[in-house]
Amino acid sequence: MANEITEVTRRNITDYLTASGASWAGRLPEDEFLARLYDLTTLPSTDHRISNAAGDIRQHRLNWSDWPDDWVFYDPRFNLLRSSDETFLRFLCETIHPVVCPNSELAREMAGIYNSELQADGWRIIEGKQISGHPIFVAERTHGRTDIFEEPTGWPKVDRQLQEVRMRLDTADSEEEYQAIGLLCREVLITVGQALGESRKIPPWAGVWIANMIFFVIGVLLNRSLLTPNGSSFLRHELYYGKTNKEIESVVHQEFLV
Repeated sequence: MANEITEVTRRNITDYLTASGASWAGRLPEDEFLARLYDLTTLPSTDHRISNAAGDIRQHRLNWSDWPDDWVFYDPRFNLLRSSDETFLRFLCETIHPVVCPNSELAREMAGIYNSELQADGWRIIEGKQISGHPIFVAERTHGRTDIFEEPTGWPKVDRQLQEVRMRLDTADSEEEYQAIGLLCREVLITVGQALGESRKIPPWAGVWIANMIFFVIGVLLNRSLLTPNGSSFLRHELYYGKTNKEIESVVHQEFLV
């Protein structure tokens, strides 16, 4: 899908952030801010002495301070001037998230400046909800609301996976593409289970078991619609443990239908 937000708009916004002195990372260290959006441990380092982007950024920005303040806008690993609209908008909303920018008035002022540029391309950033009395900003098209993302879960990997799911849903148009989305959704649930396991200090296998049970229960709760002609598409995507349609139907019929 072609981007709607042009490079002209993106450069105007990044120029504002640079010239105004408004820190895009807010009160967070830059590596911590970017870790909310990207898995820095999987991105390469530009320094051969350092193994990944996480260490690279910490060394050059926090320890040595030998990169310019606007480095992130021109770093090919993030490619913000030419990335997808969703990625660029997610970055902007993160700069005014309460965790990053606790001053609500400043956040609203920055959102207004972003919108003065985004409106030419049919987008705007609005207050979607609140947390602890502070606004959470989301992106929408000006000709009809289409939220690109909601408030982050607080688990970076889960947030990245959910963003990927939403982006794929926007462009999917074949059974195979929807099947891939379904399998990705199962991975999201597994990641949630693992995160819950870590937070509760239970074995990793137990977290995966929890995720699988959540996935199965969701299927059970929906089973009456899943087994109708209109609901058969769910079964076609073989979401339950990678089983075939007939195996899924057999399990649901045997265990839950009388």
